[in-house]
Amino acid sequence: IKAKNFTDTNHILVALEELTRKANDFGLKFDVLKQGGLIPLGANYKILPLSIESTCDFPVLGNFIGSLENLKESVTVVDQLEIIREEETLPNLKVVLELGMYTIAY
Repeated sequence: IKAKNFTDTNHILVALEELTRKANDFGLKFDVLKQGGLIPLGANYKILPLSIESTCDFPVLGNFIGSLENLKESVTVVDQLEIIREEETLPNLKVVLELGMYTIAY
């Protein structure tokens, strides 16, 4: 996996486009996508926090999360996952994902 230096806004956009494309490949639509500010992590790393809300079925969610290890524009991890069962959305589930896109400063 190749990490990018996200000091340039274009790199952030490319990584977010890749993440969105990967979600679309599995039929996962983002109801909400919130981007936090870059967080320095030591001298060489930065984290871009993301919060995603979606309504999907479990296989779609599992496939999307599994695909995160294959992203080429960032190293992205799931920091928190919340799955909410709501009668009105069954058989789909409401999902809240907190992701961290890790970057390396060159």
